[in-house]
Amino acid sequence: MPPEARPQKALSPQLKAGLAITGVIVLLGLLAPWIAPHPWDTISMRTRFLAPNATYWLGTDEYGRDVLSRLLMGTRLSLVMGISATAVSLVVGVPIGTRVTLEGESVAARVHRTGRPARFDDYANASGNIAARARRVGVRSAVGTPIVVEGRLWGAMVALSRQAEPLPTEAASRIEQFTQLVATAISNTEARAEAARLAEEQAALRRVATLVARGASPAAVFEVVATEAAHVLDTDRMTVARYEPDGTATVVADRSKPGLEIPVGTRLTLEGESVTGAVLRSGRLVRRTAGKVRPAPWRRLPGRWACGWRSQSRSSSRAAFGDR
Repeated sequence: MPPEARPQKALSPQLKAGLAITGVIVLLGLLAPWIAPHPWDTISMRTRFLAPNATYWLGTDEYGRDVLSRLLMGTRLSLVMGISATAVSLVVGVPIGTRVTLEGESVAARVHRTGRPARFDDYANASGNIAARARRVGVRSAVGTPIVVEGRLWGAMVALSRQAEPLPTEAASRIEQFTQLVATAISNTEARAEAARLAEEQAALRRVATLVARGASPAAVFEVVATEAAHVLDTDRMTVARYEPDGTATVVADRSKPGLEIPVGTRLTLEGESVTGAVLRSGRLVRRTAGKVRPAPWRRLPGRWACGWRSQSRSSSRAAFGDR
């Protein structure tokens, strides 16, 4: 069917109602100065705490001010602030998710190096990626404080100013009050995520234990172990291999994403460097990581096992047999 002939998906009634309500709120906010029945900031002790009536449709507050007028003006103020903040962020803001390097001089770099509050009053001659960004948008001074979560430096909260005068000396202490709240929120979120992860791991272990208790065959247990571990660790590949007396390894279970599968029964030689070979030689947990920052070790290592990783361009290997 040609694109122009395809029927357009109709908006749901809920979406239509939401758009209509939003439109009414925006319209009321824009017209607030002209439709407000009373001055929003006029104080009158004679009209304090009046109930809704024909003159004051929503009543009055503790200072005798009309509640409806204040709601309308508050809506207008919220719209103005929201639109202004969005416009400023498009000009001088940094999109969420932007990654910047910390070389050179900047508040973020100083906080990262020292773990303490820092300020920068002149970016004119500063070096580094962040300083260059600051100069491009006219930033002149900045103050930042560390975000410390359970004793570790998580990040920083930085305030920037384009004014000629530097930010006041008490700015750091004020920002620090907010960073403490941010740290608490992060800590709570991480604690919930860790609790959920532990619960998921325990559930996976119980399923495997139940299978073993029922006398399932080793092949079935290996398959379930690979499946459960791949799910819990969120890996691209999870392989269970058996070491053979001749120094090779046989794949007995594999749970991998499409294109990464290793057939069960595959015999692998362990010469050179690989996680599987390292586990055999050390008898200990082994982890190898090849992130984007450093050249991937798998591309330099000899051996059939390592060559298999190179051909599939994987980024890391977890423990003995996992890949993420």
